[in-house]
Amino acid sequence: MKKYLLSFVFIAFIGITSIFLAIGPESNYSENEKRYLAQMPAATVKSLTDGSFFGDFSVFLSDRAPFRDFYVGVNSYTNLALGRNSLNNVYFARDGYLINSPEDDGIENFEKNIDKFESFSRLVNVPSELIIVPRAGYVLDDKLPLLSKVYNEETLLKKAEIKTEFVKFNDITSVLKNKDKQVYYKTDHHLTTYGNYLIYSNFSENEPGNYEKEVFDGFYGTTYSSSGFWLTKPDNIEIWYDGGEYTVTVFDGNEEKSYNSMYFKEHLEKSDKYPVYLNGNQPLVKIKNNNGGKGNLLIIKDSYAQALAPFLARDYENTYLIDMRYYRMPVSKFIKENEVDKILYIYGIGTLLTDTSSSWLM
Repeated sequence: MKKYLLSFVFIAFIGITSIFLAIGPESNYSENEKRYLAQMPAATVKSLTDGSFFGDFSVFLSDRAPFRDFYVGVNSYTNLALGRNSLNNVYFARDGYLINSPEDDGIENFEKNIDKFESFSRLVNVPSELIIVPRAGYVLDDKLPLLSKVYNEETLLKKAEIKTEFVKFNDITSVLKNKDKQVYYKTDHHLTTYGNYLIYSNFSENEPGNYEKEVFDGFYGTTYSSSGFWLTKPDNIEIWYDGGEYTVTVFDGNEEKSYNSMYFKEHLEKSDKYPVYLNGNQPLVKIKNNNGGKGNLLIIKDSYAQALAPFLARDYENTYLIDMRYYRMPVSKFIKENEVDKILYIYGIGTLLTDTSSSWLM
């Protein structure tokens, strides 16, 4: 009987897997969580003997469980009712806000990133400024639940101010605080278009100008996706037009494509709508101002620059965006070849605490 046991277990395993595949999610992508679901692991001699197969298979079954989104939501709201707010590192905050809880460490990495910006700007000898976007929980502290963790923005921003001499540091906290309109999305960690407009108005030496606005509903951001609070109402996402004409060239690897708009509306039909701004994160983007502007601006950035760049582009003849997470060419060479007049570093604090891609600056 024992010699047939392994065969029986394997057949039972195939049967259970087939049932889960038949009644589980049809798609490999979770719209609510904005991530790809775990795939069926390969059953090899090594994975079976070292136990890794069974761990991977457990994740696979969890991802493919029928009505998974329903149970994730029930779990989140049950924990909230029991007083376990921020179980998924997201606070269920006041006025419909979902706010990421603060990271516990990363100060050393933050300092290294600031030091790299300072040393690189000195090396290329180009006038530079730094904008650090604080986390929503720091700016919207009146929305946080009781007993929430402390955000150390004040300490971090002070460190950035001390460490920057050649680079001009812009503390935008006061620009964002105590505004009568929404500056952060309720379901996402990014600033709203209005929040970016406030930063631009503070940064630019030119008059902000007048804008025509388009409003689109149904925006659920990444904070919502990781929270499990599926009953949260969606945000509106806005596009502001200044009446100018721009040519956007996206460089992705060896390819480059040009467009006559800074906004890619096809993303508004998808679950992830934020890439409507400049087609999402790309290694290199060039915005040509066909109406004029003066000089060439280089923005070294993370995703927080996506919705701010369309405002900044009206002031310059050419605006370049480099995302160091994907760009691997010498930036110093790019600056020389494109006659960059100014560098602007735009990062969220969360990125500076965790990301190490600034080490590629050279």
